[in-house]
Amino acid sequence: MINKILYKSVGLGGTFDHFHDGHKSFIRYAASFSRELIIGVTTKKMTLSKPFNKTIKLAWSRSKAVKNFCFQEGINAKIIELNDIFGPTIEPKTVQAIACTTDTASGANKINEVRSKMSMRELPIHVHKLLLDKEKLGPINSSRIRSGEIDREGNVYAKILDKDLHLNETQRNYFAKPQGKLVALPSSPYYFTCVVGDSTLEQFVLHNWKYNLGIFDGKRERVVVNSEILNKLKIDQRVSSAPGEISEELSTILKKWVEIDDFKHIFVEGEEDLAAVALILLLPLGSHIYYGQPNQGIIEMIVTESLKHNVSEVLYN
Repeated sequence: MINKILYKSVGLGGTFDHFHDGHKSFIRYAASFSRELIIGVTTKKMTLSKPFNKTIKLAWSRSKAVKNFCFQEGINAKIIELNDIFGPTIEPKTVQAIACTTDTASGANKINEVRSKMSMRELPIHVHKLLLDKEKLGPINSSRIRSGEIDREGNVYAKILDKDLHLNETQRNYFAKPQGKLVALPSSPYYFTCVVGDSTLEQFVLHNWKYNLGIFDGKRERVVVNSEILNKLKIDQRVSSAPGEISEELSTILKKWVEIDDFKHIFVEGEEDLAAVALILLLPLGSHIYYGQPNQGIIEMIVTESLKHNVSEVLYN
């Protein structure tokens, strides 16, 4: 932090999706040396090339999050719509400097290039170093939140799965209850579709419903069965995971396969039920997980921030 007012107004911009601790740090940084911030929030057309863009929040929602934060912090800010990287920075006497992050510094330099061509003086550029997640594996950014890697505070979901997890009775009882809604037909996911359980996977294969990853263990309600439908599937990986356990081996394989947009099958020696729990922590927002609920039918879980948070809380307790 500079903590010395250097300018009357400073310009900064971004998508500000899933408003997170990194955004907060950046805005506080810019506010530490300017009386007023002019904050550009990108429109939808500027988000189309971003990773996992289907779960980017609407522009009005992103702008509202920025506005609310500035109000709470007592930061004098004007929130504007940003249709390109330039915004008001190439208009005379609008801002006196630019604030950017290490991953948007090239855009700030581009602004000065254009200003020079327009015979305008170059603006001072202040670069804020990105905030890292709590495991120091990478920056806290919206793309990693949408990809399902981290939450808005920088907690890494996969960290929970770095060892064999033996669930206690409270945890088993929690996950025995439906974690989604009962459906007759699968809906269209934004990203991946994963199917857990022999009966549910049979239904997907039988009806030619599309999915990316199928996980089964050759049993129904812990009784070994011989399924002609599942016997025809190519098994891409075999792993071990005992009943009531999410093995580190299973988690490692799931981390590998959820990053590949392909058609794969995993056979679990032991019990596959809790693979659905691990998938919640690993999949991008907007992905779908299907599994069978005894005597009820197929449960559809849509991966959301709240679902990831709830599962994390249960596994940490």
